[in-house]
Amino acid sequence: MKYILLLLFPLMTLTIYAQDNDDEKDFTMELFADPIDESKEEEESDLPMDIFAEPEQEASREEESEEKEEQELSEIQKKTSYLSLLFRNLHGNIDSRYFGYFSTLEKNDSFNLDPQDRHHIFELHNELNSYTGNDIWRLNFNLHFNLGSTPNDYHSVFQESEDFQFKDFLQDRDSERRYFSVQELYGSLFMKKMDLHIGKKIISNSLSKMYSPADIYSAYDSVDPYNIIKRGRYLLEWNLFFGDSSLSIIILPLYQWGKNPDIISRWRYYSTIDQLTDMGWIPADKAELEVIENPSVDIKLANISYLLKFKSSLPGVDLFGGAFYGLNNNQVFQLSLNQLFQLEIESSVVPVINGSAGFSANTGPWGFHGEALYNHTLESKDDDYLRYVGGLSFKIDGFSGRSPFEQIEWILEYAGEWLSSEQSHIDYQVSSKNQRSFKNDFLLSSRISFKKDLELALFGQVNWKNPGGTFIAETNYKGIENWEFSLTGQFFFAESDSSAYTLRDNNRMIANVKFYY
Repeated sequence: MKYILLLLFPLMTLTIYAQDNDDEKDFTMELFADPIDESKEEEESDLPMDIFAEPEQEASREEESEEKEEQELSEIQKKTSYLSLLFRNLHGNIDSRYFGYFSTLEKNDSFNLDPQDRHHIFELHNELNSYTGNDIWRLNFNLHFNLGSTPNDYHSVFQESEDFQFKDFLQDRDSERRYFSVQELYGSLFMKKMDLHIGKKIISNSLSKMYSPADIYSAYDSVDPYNIIKRGRYLLEWNLFFGDSSLSIIILPLYQWGKNPDIISRWRYYSTIDQLTDMGWIPADKAELEVIENPSVDIKLANISYLLKFKSSLPGVDLFGGAFYGLNNNQVFQLSLNQLFQLEIESSVVPVINGSAGFSANTGPWGFHGEALYNHTLESKDDDYLRYVGGLSFKIDGFSGRSPFEQIEWILEYAGEWLSSEQSHIDYQVSSKNQRSFKNDFLLSSRISFKKDLELALFGQVNWKNPGGTFIAETNYKGIENWEFSLTGQFFFAESDSSAYTLRDNNRMIANVKFYY
């Protein structure tokens, strides 16, 4: 009997596999596909497996053995389907970029810092996404692979350092991108009116079209401040749903904010020199300055952050609100003199309480939006301020057949800041005011989509108080399946008393080729 079963078992497996393949369903988007109907398989396999059947007791044992084998096959099939779903849902893009700069930075001989001002830079980025699961659970991931020709902009996952600590790997706050990074990796559980997420996940807290003062809770990669990458944070997120509204409770167990440009890069060299001049401090070298740049933040209960979010949808209007307690994403500085009367600087991040709210409304082709965030720093270790933005948009589509246009959209925003209280703590002398942008700025965007897969986008930003700003023009072509080609020009203009003056020598052209798979 057992030899016959051994001979028939591969045939049963092949039959089940053939039945599964004959269905020819695309599981790429069918995350919640109905489970395989095993009852049909049982009916079809209800045939005498042994023509020399012995007594009823032996037949009963055979039935139990068959049921056990079918259960094992079912479990293997489920595991295989989850794994195959992970591979079927793989998608991403390969993005190759060339940056050409027109000017050379002016070196300040008073400081032992040489600017990093290459005129030609090449980058290659690969983004990979996938998921697997069912209607109860789900696993998501987003991976990035990065390469570039700029020195000090990339490093391996684990850097060789005598004082390296595992928290440095988790926080990943230095100004270098990793060759390989996990932007998101989290699991989800779905229940009737709630869901739970745990892992590394991107947080969104905005309804604004361009600039958002409230969307500050994800970690940001600002190595190139005009090509910012939103990064995930380690979290535990619990979402409750009721009607068209939701309430989210998020716990952030460790400090993990953004990556800033390197202190001698094109984006920060001039501002670094200005800040050091204001402080009256001349560091011995770049290494001494980098110690201050990335303060060490311990992983402990006192440094856990908490975020509460609320979202709701009404006819024609979307709303959100939030409250946060935890470590701020801006640094403050303490200045002191040592025994040799040399200036010592220590940077730190301090706990804050802030609240945010915003709305987005549409009526016909018109749209209106606004949001604000108020920040209060405990013990006045930093400034207290209100950051806000308001804007309107106008969209036209549905052009006639003879028109070359498919869609045209204009967006206008004003972003500002109201300082309610300045830093006043006796041990802290330098606030985060120079790290906060968009204090009195108009932003204008225009996007024109043509019917032949061609787009033209224009963006302008002007500071109203201290004349200066940015102008960006981009053309984009998607006429070849899975390919995207773009050419961008970015230009910066400012007077010497404007904060944008530090970007004066960064005018550049960008050629971009992206392949989607």
